[in-house]
Amino acid sequence: MRAQKNLETVQAIYQAFGAGDIPALVERLTPDVEWTWHGPASVPFAGTFRGRDGVVEFLGRVGAHVEIRAFEPHTMLPGEDHVLVLGREVEGPRGSDRTYDLPFAHVYRLRDGRVHRVDIFLDAAAVAAAFA
Repeated sequence: MRAQKNLETVQAIYQAFGAGDIPALVERLTPDVEWTWHGPASVPFAGTFRGRDGVVEFLGRVGAHVEIRAFEPHTMLPGEDHVLVLGREVEGPRGSDRTYDLPFAHVYRLRDGRVHRVDIFLDAAAVAAAFA
C-alpha cells in the first residue's frame, strides 16, 4: 500500500515538472529534502541542494543552463520507502548545438508520504563535456 502511495507522489512530481508547476513539485518534498545531481562541479547544476529553497535553486539552474529536448521517465519501481525511476533525456547547453542523449536513474527516498532525498545519476562526464 505504501509503495503505491510513494509511486503516486513521484508521478505527481514528474507531472508538476512537465507542467512547469514548481510549487506543486515542492509541495511533495519534506522541508529538509536533499536533492543531489551527481557530477563534477564544472556542471552548473551539479551538487547537493538542501531544503525546498535549494531544490528551487537547482531547478532554476537547470532552466537557466539547459535546453530540454526530450525527458522521458519510462520505468518506475516503487518500494516501501523509495521509488527508482529509469528514463532517457536529450538535452544540451542553452545557446549551443551540443547535445547529450543519456539514460538516467533517479532514486527518490520518501518519509511520511513526501520525498526527503533525491539522487540523480547519469553519464555526468558526457554532460560535463557538453558544457566544456
